[in-house]
Amino acid sequence: KIREFGVSNFRKPLLETLAPDETFPEINQLPYSLVDRGVERDGTLPFIQETPMRVLAHSPMGKGVLTGKYDREHRPPAEDYRHQRMHFAPEHYARHLRIADEVGQQARALGCTAGQMALAWLLHRPAVAGVVVGAKTRAQAQQNAGAASVPLSTETIQALDRISELNKVDTSAAAAERPPRPPSRS
Repeated sequence: KIREFGVSNFRKPLLETLAPDETFPEINQLPYSLVDRGVERDGTLPFIQETPMRVLAHSPMGKGVLTGKYDREHRPPAEDYRHQRMHFAPEHYARHLRIADEVGQQARALGCTAGQMALAWLLHRPAVAGVVVGAKTRAQAQQNAGAASVPLSTETIQALDRISELNKVDTSAAAAERPPRPPSRS
């Protein structure tokens, strides 16, 4: 018996096609981070907030740009798929680094990592039930889990919101322009 189910990447227009009297998904897995707030701007998140559905945010660290690992001189290797994504696109990268710099400053002030700060911000967002993170090691997984106990003040949240808004990228346009993702190597 299926008790609950979820969907992935259902934006507002698609959600509106679901009949309200039918079983409604419990979770919608969506891209959401300080560098990708398209779900707020396109009306998807406000729509979800009016339903029992919750968001499971994927790409919460902006494909790594919010971790503090990358800067103007250090990017993923040239063959890395992330160069095909808006997070590392030349026309957006400087904006995303400004957001990452603020994330890093706020993290240092609280004694946590930039990744924990980015995740903590998401965990404080309305309708967000959780985040999907990639960890290559047990230490990374434990560090990511530590985000749940990062205490964010209203001032910290507002500072992150402000820098994110000042450096926003139209993710719907960015998504439409990007080439398809290369097939994964299994």
